[in-house]
Amino acid sequence: MCISQYANQPRLFICNNDKTIKIYTLPGLQRITSIELPTPVNYASVSPDGKRLCAVGDNNQVFLYDVTGQGGYTKVSTLTGIVFSFSANAKFSKQTVSAKTDAACFSCAWNQSSDKFAVACQHGFVCVWDIRSTEKLAKISTKQDPQDKGATRCVKFSMSGSVDLMMFTEHVSYMHVVDARTFNDTQSIRVAPPNCDQNISGIACSPDSRSMFVGLDNVVLEYDIDVIARRSFGEGSLV
Repeated sequence: MCISQYANQPRLFICNNDKTIKIYTLPGLQRITSIELPTPVNYASVSPDGKRLCAVGDNNQVFLYDVTGQGGYTKVSTLTGIVFSFSANAKFSKQTVSAKTDAACFSCAWNQSSDKFAVACQHGFVCVWDIRSTEKLAKISTKQDPQDKGATRCVKFSMSGSVDLMMFTEHVSYMHVVDARTFNDTQSIRVAPPNCDQNISGIACSPDSRSMFVGLDNVVLEYDIDVIARRSFGEGSLV
């Protein structure tokens, strides 16, 4: 599930194994519409500016939609594999790119300025694209065997643009914090005790980007983010 805003009204998006994204009003839970996809849906994310929706599921395709002026959803592209294509005027291209992998995609996220998005894939990497370019910005690998422990499960961006962080989790034990200004620096953090793997259920950042939360089987861990260092472009650890 995810929550987004349209015309200052919250909407609830429910992704389902029945190959749909069902969209409801909040708090009334009146169904607005249902988007049908060709695969069970794992996650959907609406850009902070409310103009685009990205969805991923149990194949290697990424489904991109424009949010219309009437609050509907128009599919503008189905992108296949780890290669993405956009037109020069920043509208999503309708080109479908040949697949090189059949890995499922588990999560997707937009940055705060709505010009970049990231996709977390089963084969142990997170890829980032800028909508203004056809070139992939970054491909960041996990620490463990991607076929088992190192599958990327969840990816998020910080909600305060000046902090500029991206976070993602592996299936067990590790999370990673990435400098989202350059995507060149990554801090890997073991959240499970030594010699003991633990499943990671999710990751989230507080609205002010001062804290990061990681869910394990039986506990939620909180990490402080050094926002002063981040806002002054300081050196050192990201968290």
